[in-house]
Amino acid sequence: MIKYKFVEANVDANFKYLIQKEIGGRIEPHWHNEIELNYVKSGKIDYFQISDRIYSLEKGDFIVVNSEVPHSARIKYRKENVVLTIFLVKSYMFSLLGRDSKFNLGKSNSKKIATFFEDFIEVANNEQNLINKKMGLYGYLNLILYEMYSKSKDTESAGDESLIQKKMMDKDIKVIKEFIDSHYLEDISLDDLFSLSELSESKIRKEFKSVFGMTIYKYILFRRLNDAKFQLLETDLKIKDIAIQLGFYDAKSFIRNFKNYYKMTPQNFRKKNIGNKKNKNENFD
Repeated sequence: MIKYKFVEANVDANFKYLIQKEIGGRIEPHWHNEIELNYVKSGKIDYFQISDRIYSLEKGDFIVVNSEVPHSARIKYRKENVVLTIFLVKSYMFSLLGRDSKFNLGKSNSKKIATFFEDFIEVANNEQNLINKKMGLYGYLNLILYEMYSKSKDTESAGDESLIQKKMMDKDIKVIKEFIDSHYLEDISLDDLFSLSELSESKIRKEFKSVFGMTIYKYILFRRLNDAKFQLLETDLKIKDIAIQLGFYDAKSFIRNFKNYYKMTPQNFRKKNIGNKKNKNENFD
């Protein structure tokens, strides 16, 4: 469970942000429709994984996570840790830079962009007229995006690691993902999934793992276990009933997989967290 000292947060139609101080803990693998920008103002992010790539971020580093791409993090608690996270709606970026705009994904370090992030944080922390504050935040966010876009055009890797098209899910892979998302509680066979695409089985396996950083089987398991956390915290269902409801063969299979993934049994997870539901909001989503 990730923990931090709340500093500042904002929700807007085009973006939302969090400034987190004294952050530390573990962020489980997850994804969302927004593009995510993380900037380390001070301290360090020890481990940040995007699909199958792992990064470590120091002061002044920032990292870009594509829409719908699984990512996770582990951060050692430090009093000096301060991290800004911005969730950017794709349509806003497209309206600003065009649908063919490209960013370099992953970790970057640019003094000029870091200055814009620092200015964004300063405006966010200042007490001022709401309209002026909003204009300031949009102004520095736009400068960040424009500069990222400009730098990606100057690097050869931009075509290989853009936020558009190549790293967006292949149509066939997206169809398979959407089928799993709708049927992951059922007994899905790989043959069912492979029949949804004209790609070869090996190509599907390779592309799926490239996009999500995990095999198809592990993705299905992840969806089930993620649901299990909700059931454990929000219902009084017995462990064996949750196991059956989520598609596991029996309670033993559920407990074994849950423990392998979260390093504790479902019983211990429920006991540890049931009295502290407010921590559910203390993560990057």
